[in-house]
Amino acid sequence: MEGNNQDNKQDPRLIQPQIIGELQKDKIGKPLIVIELFLLFGIVLLILPTVNTMLNDENSDLYKMIYGGTGEKPISGDVNKTEFADGKEMNLINDDLQLVFDNLVIKDIKLLNGKITCTMKAYTDSINLDEKEYFLIIYAQSEDSPVGSVKLIGNYDITDTAVELDTHGLSFNANYGYKCKIVDMAKQNYPEVEIENQDTTGLGTITCVDNTRTIKYTFQNRFLVKIEDEDYVKNVGLSTNDYLVKLENAKNKATNLGAQVSSITEVEDGFKFTAIIDYNTEYVIPESVVDFDYYPENTLVDKIVYTEKGKGYDCRWHIISV
Repeated sequence: MEGNNQDNKQDPRLIQPQIIGELQKDKIGKPLIVIELFLLFGIVLLILPTVNTMLNDENSDLYKMIYGGTGEKPISGDVNKTEFADGKEMNLINDDLQLVFDNLVIKDIKLLNGKITCTMKAYTDSINLDEKEYFLIIYAQSEDSPVGSVKLIGNYDITDTAVELDTHGLSFNANYGYKCKIVDMAKQNYPEVEIENQDTTGLGTITCVDNTRTIKYTFQNRFLVKIEDEDYVKNVGLSTNDYLVKLENAKNKATNLGAQVSSITEVEDGFKFTAIIDYNTEYVIPESVVDFDYYPENTLVDKIVYTEKGKGYDCRWHIISV
């Protein structure tokens, strides 16, 4: 038996390789494709935050390339699918109107006598309208028949905030259908203002009054050269805490402006804040002073008058004594 087993064994040196199958060439590259796709996906994940940041930065090259450098984002697909209307266009004011303009949402617009009420919020994150030059323009019928313009102010997040916009000299008929749109005056030319009663030296002053505050702006040949600010705050009608907050804020403002420019005087029924900013003395408003009614030297009269009236100030010209 042992002899037979030895006879049946094959010499390993005589064994020949046999082909049992063949891998097709088109399947060899598929693992490589999977690896390449995986790497590409990883790269996209890494750069996505950077791209998103650039898309939200109005000063980035990517933002300007996509949006054309207009500073206004196009209405997103989600907004188009809702009841939001484009704030850049004329829209009939009614109970259903909701406007979106850049990152601002305005709705519930009501015109009653000389008042405008509405609800405002940021579409995403937050928006500071004091730093922008957005105006709500009201029209009787067409763009050729503007009734008035109101400066949009305030700082808003995504929470609905009820707002009453300051107006002066505006009156609305409750039975009339008005239209409106939002305009960024930073991209427009302000309506030209004629300086009334300008003297022979080219000086002209306009006084703007709103409640307790009076601001005088003096112009030399249409350019701002001086600001005189007086605010008489009375404690009547204010809680003790509200009055003390106003007083503290005024004191801080006066300190930041400097004793040579500003002062606080406490009187029996409140306090008086005064400031005289004369640009002819080469005075520069400190960065610590945040007051959007204070304009830089040589600001054009058109912008100041249009903006202050848009904030609800009653602005009137008078002759300057030289």
